[in-house]
Amino acid sequence: MNESLVITPDALQICLERASDDWFDNPICPDDGSWGVLSSVVGGNTFVACRTDSVETRKAVIIRQDGTLLGSVPGEARREMFQRVHRVLLDAADLPLRFPFGWSPFHHQNLVAFFACRRDLGAWRWVAEIHPDETQDVGFWLLTHPDNEMGLDEFSTSPLAKRARKLHSRICDAWEKVVEELGGRFAALPAAKAPEALQPAIDLEAATFGAVTKGQTYSGWIQVLTESQRGFVESDTTHSLKLRGPAGSGKTLALALKALRELYKSNDEARELRILFATHSWAIAEQVDETLRRLDERGIAGEIDVYPLLEIARERLPKEHSHDELGLLGHDSLTGRRLQLERINRVVDYLAKGDWLAYRDDVSARFREAVEADADSSERAGLIWDLMMEFASVLGAQGIFPGVQADRRYLALPRLSWMMPLGTEGEKRFVLRIYTAYVNELREEGVLTADQMINDFLSYLQTFTWNARRLSEGYDLVFVDELHLFSEQERLVLHYLARSADDYPQLFMALDPRQSPHEAYGFSGTPTSQQESGEAEEQLGDVESVELSSIYRFTPEILEFIRHIHRSYPALDFGEDWHFDPESLQSERAASGEKPRLYMYKNSAEEIQAVLDRGAYLSRTTSRDSRVAIVVLETKKLANYVRVAETRVQPSFTVIRGRNDVESLRYARRSVVLSAAEYTAGLQFSHVIVSGLPSVAERAPNAGYELRRFLSLMYLAVSRASEVVELHTNEGCGDLPEIVDSALKNGFLDSV
Repeated sequence: MNESLVITPDALQICLERASDDWFDNPICPDDGSWGVLSSVVGGNTFVACRTDSVETRKAVIIRQDGTLLGSVPGEARREMFQRVHRVLLDAADLPLRFPFGWSPFHHQNLVAFFACRRDLGAWRWVAEIHPDETQDVGFWLLTHPDNEMGLDEFSTSPLAKRARKLHSRICDAWEKVVEELGGRFAALPAAKAPEALQPAIDLEAATFGAVTKGQTYSGWIQVLTESQRGFVESDTTHSLKLRGPAGSGKTLALALKALRELYKSNDEARELRILFATHSWAIAEQVDETLRRLDERGIAGEIDVYPLLEIARERLPKEHSHDELGLLGHDSLTGRRLQLERINRVVDYLAKGDWLAYRDDVSARFREAVEADADSSERAGLIWDLMMEFASVLGAQGIFPGVQADRRYLALPRLSWMMPLGTEGEKRFVLRIYTAYVNELREEGVLTADQMINDFLSYLQTFTWNARRLSEGYDLVFVDELHLFSEQERLVLHYLARSADDYPQLFMALDPRQSPHEAYGFSGTPTSQQESGEAEEQLGDVESVELSSIYRFTPEILEFIRHIHRSYPALDFGEDWHFDPESLQSERAASGEKPRLYMYKNSAEEIQAVLDRGAYLSRTTSRDSRVAIVVLETKKLANYVRVAETRVQPSFTVIRGRNDVESLRYARRSVVLSAAEYTAGLQFSHVIVSGLPSVAERAPNAGYELRRFLSLMYLAVSRASEVVELHTNEGCGDLPEIVDSALKNGFLDSV
């Protein structure tokens, strides 16, 4: 039985790009060199290297776990575990290691433990040794789980550690002969089998933080900021600021530069400054963290705490208030809230077939229609969103739990204008019945929702204990990206995290005027309530608003089409933060490009084949720096594209099924990205193919609800492109959506 896998950074990069999921159990590579790597089993160890590797090349040594390479780790987590191995192996060339905050690293001498994959895939941790035996290698000695956790100090003197170091010593002794043997095999390969060169630019960098920094650091950007960006970055910190601007206007860049400016200033003045950069998900936290480090010129960006708000709540709740014995529904607020919507909908569906009859005669027609509507309808979606906000901002905020006192307390609450409109006692009682069934289901499964944890954390932040601690544990400045994804309860938490209880908090917040807070969750209905009391805004004092209207991402032709989408938004109740003047937008890109184009096919099957063909063609014919994405507007249609893409050999398609899949772009090389629109926020591509538009039948019912969602997703998809936009649809969808038809008639879109 093989004891370990020994693999170099370039070889692992190639295997991550080319290998199927089975490879991670049995990492043997083709003998014909078609991958550009070869494998060899020597002394019970599997060695994998590429042609350019030498005796001096750094290696990862991964010890087998429980008889297999990754033991009992679930299949869906294995590729991501190897991706994290690769990133650590690359970073080990330049110490100290810089781990993303989401990996929660612990250090002991040259040992480090960190999360081996996303937490929703299991709380697995790698125990790794950096540069064992004074080599440049990294040893991945142990995978632990909460059931078999081992502290680093305990591991350092354990028999496992001694075995690992002896194994590494034997591997080092064998490495020179392995390199010689593989070199001979590479030399004997036919010229046609020579490996492809590695792509010099990593797609992840270009599509995420590279799209923000554009290769420049802090000083370079400070010299070229627009007047409005400079005004925000150089503003004083005596009051809160809201930064409003559409996609491509540099909101995240301005936030990052502002955070670094304040950090540099405090260091120059030798004063302590605690800064928090709060996000809504781990994926965005890791992108922001990497952006800060790329911009940083002094090597001190690590002093800025970058965390999802839910993780701050999890870590800061004292032990007596913690929920260690409970699981969490979702690993951050973004995923958790989507799961909440699904569960509440399931509970309503169940009660509508039984208990509902006892309440049905004492409710309004509007409420009755929503309860009895199809589970996937817009009417039901509006009800489910309202219920989620009622549970979080009313029942949860008031500390009302299912039980004998719940009726009395809930029915006595005055219904304010911002709450879910409940006009009869029957409606209130049925809402409480849904809440009771929902909470009992969570309790039986031993899980807690993100909203429940946030409410518990908010209660703790209002105690004398936190008031005494906030001076040392609170923050002087708080930065918030994607403000539209934060509920009022979450924004109240941000206020209490401020270090001073005597002054208004200093919050610096960014939002996109056209990314609706509802559509961010794939929500297709219209809530009936404002859902916010205004308390969070009141506690900020005077808030100055800064608008960014210079667009760096798009060509003038793409900007004209986006302007057309902006103008076509109906007067919907997004709130004042989401109003924006499209005429103020100006493209800062000097070079013109192609006008967006519309392609039409006979039916959906023909469209899918043609779209995948088009993506493949662009990936072959565009420059090495180009990045091609196929963006499907309707999320439910993504699976149809994936099924066809999986039957193709070339090119490879990298499927993004959620924000946490973004890390896989690091290994996409010349791959075409395939994703639903709602998962592409924060990404940037040179060429975007928009497909999967809704049909007339899908647009007809509740047209107002569907129109808003369609416009929001269209804006999100088109605004991912920097050079080329294509729209693809088929005759089976019926008439073109009005926004597309009018763009054709007004010359913002060409028909092919």
